[in-house]
Amino acid sequence: MKTFSILMLVGASVLMSSNLYAITVLNGYKCYALLENNTFAVIDVEIKQKSKAKAAHAAIAEGHKYPGKELQRVAEVQQCVMRSEEFSDANARKLDKLKLR
Repeated sequence: MKTFSILMLVGASVLMSSNLYAITVLNGYKCYALLENNTFAVIDVEIKQKSKAKAAHAAIAEGHKYPGKELQRVAEVQQCVMRSEEFSDANARKLDKLKLR
């Protein structure tokens, strides 16, 4: 009975550790972007890599949509930062504070 309990404990540990390994950690970024309609927006993206360049590519691929409006394509990404950081541009900081999350 003691051997069976040990085997069950080891088996459960292996299953739990493999499930934890499978969890993917996403990195949250926000990008200040110029849209096709010549307006600016802050776009939130989550990517696997920790890379501002990859975040910019994700923002371009995702585009931006205000509620009740058409999807706008990104013309140019001005800056991407981690979600906990501040933008260097004052207008970007203002848009970021107004953004609902």
